[in-house]
Amino acid sequence: MLAGTPRIVETGGAIGSAVVGGTAGSVLFVGATNLLAQDATNFVLDSGFPTLTGSSGTKAGLTLGVTVNQSGTASSTSLLINTTVTAAGSGSTILTDWQVGGVSVAGVYRLASYTKYVGREIGDTIGQAVGAYFNFNQSISGGIQGQATTIQLQTNNSNTVIFRGGVSEDTVIRGYAGQKINLTSVASTTGSPTVVAITSPADTTLTASTESIAVNVNLSATRQFSTGALTTQREMLIQAPTYGFVGASTITTAGTLVISGAPIAGTNATITNSYALWLQTGGVKLDSTITAPGTTTTQTINKPTGRINIAAAGTTATVNNSLVTANSIILVVAATADATARVTNVVPGAGSFVINTAAVTAETAFNFLVIS
Repeated sequence: MLAGTPRIVETGGAIGSAVVGGTAGSVLFVGATNLLAQDATNFVLDSGFPTLTGSSGTKAGLTLGVTVNQSGTASSTSLLINTTVTAAGSGSTILTDWQVGGVSVAGVYRLASYTKYVGREIGDTIGQAVGAYFNFNQSISGGIQGQATTIQLQTNNSNTVIFRGGVSEDTVIRGYAGQKINLTSVASTTGSPTVVAITSPADTTLTASTESIAVNVNLSATRQFSTGALTTQREMLIQAPTYGFVGASTITTAGTLVISGAPIAGTNATITNSYALWLQTGGVKLDSTITAPGTTTTQTINKPTGRINIAAAGTTATVNNSLVTANSIILVVAATADATARVTNVVPGAGSFVINTAAVTAETAFNFLVIS
């Protein structure tokens, strides 16, 4: 007989052995006092795992509940997967692989010297950090009609988001029918930001004798309206910006749309005709004001083109025009057949110009074009 306090020793531990006091589904672990413990709320495998059944409610295959209550400079990681790769083959080292029906929909792969994040989102490649990128290789689904859905992509250093198609695929950004595709930048309070930049690549050895268009704004689709008169329809509209300063300042020259120049011939290239702006067909409309016949007084027309009248025997007319400076070029022609009308000169000034002509026989109309 052994001396001391008698103990009951339970043996077992094999698969199928009973656990006294356990809750179905909870994961057992060694607690703080080195006793076998469980957390039936925050560390649970569903009792039906891997099959979730039921006709109501929501079941979770794995619940990992973490409460973070920190302060100061503390940080936390709810789930840490630390894989040490001492040697790897040419294939993928999969850190996590999330599947539905045996098909990968998200995960984190380690490929040689960079990390690849695969998710069920838009089918493009998105760059995040040096040597790393997100690859969303499937279409997004499951949005709720009538509710806003936001996909936010943010990098940790250069704030650059890159969309890229497959090796032999175009990159497509497509909006929902009836909705706009908005490119909106957050307002800056310092620096000299460019809101949108399109940079053409420095291509080499392109296909011979085949045109390569860098930017193609294709508006050729037919857009049908319901029956009804339409006063104005503009397919592309560039709205004028407003520039302001903290204190009194001057912008010498400002432009809403600027073309730096015509195409430049590079190495081994000859360009026979080079144009900065080429309108292949269709008319050009410059807004104008047409002064009614019988009105021969000084007119204010703040538009690039217009028409004024000079009374019979008259030799001069003044037009107030905010587009005109002392250096403007102004073209003027008689718009009425008159035996003696002949423009002798046009004198521009700040905010106006004067048309001088030989004395007209009868009231004569004159058209003008302002080139600032």
